[in-house]
Amino acid sequence: MTNQTGILAGSILAGFALVAAAIFFSSSAPVPSQAAQHGGGMPERMEGGDPKRADGPRHVYGNPDAETTIVEFSDFECPFCARLHPTLTQVVDESEGAVNWEYRHLPLTIHANAEPSAYAAECVAELAGNDAFWKYSETILKNQRGLTAAFLESTAVTLGINVDEYQSCIASDEIAQRVAADTQAALSLGGSGTPFNVVSFADGTTRVASGALPYDNWKALLSLSEL
Repeated sequence: MTNQTGILAGSILAGFALVAAAIFFSSSAPVPSQAAQHGGGMPERMEGGDPKRADGPRHVYGNPDAETTIVEFSDFECPFCARLHPTLTQVVDESEGAVNWEYRHLPLTIHANAEPSAYAAECVAELAGNDAFWKYSETILKNQRGLTAAFLESTAVTLGINVDEYQSCIASDEIAQRVAADTQAALSLGGSGTPFNVVSFADGTTRVASGALPYDNWKALLSLSEL
């Protein structure tokens, strides 16, 4: 009986230890999470940190010389990102050149197809240019349930991309490094989920606008009625 009691006590202690370890590692790991995805939150002013790529933007929708830039760190498998995409398209289109939109990657670890999709989109941009990137992005965001390797490749081919060049690009370390650099930039700015948006204004200030904010919120944030 004494031995059984000791075994039971040992098992309980071991269970507590495992739970404590799980809490520690889950709270300390700087990894974007599903819980951080949401429909939108109140924009917050940022102190320091530039959301734009240091070597210049690669994927810009709208006027390249716009004074205000919405930098979106996004995940191609995130449903909130798919919801935000047409909203930002409308925002930029109706800004009459005052606002543009820079796309950067933040593939979440909970989405198995997010990182491969980011690589594919980078290769489309590399091989076919900026316009092709935006067409490709819109297509895969509308087909989030079917982001297989075959679908990503065939969709790229419909844009006139050579299969061999596409496959070579997908395997490139440089492409993986680009996506990793975007992810690290988002984390350094406080991004913990998608879509993570940082607005860079003409006066040098920045403001975080996480989540799939509705159009009216963007209009107020960007003061579009005053432009």
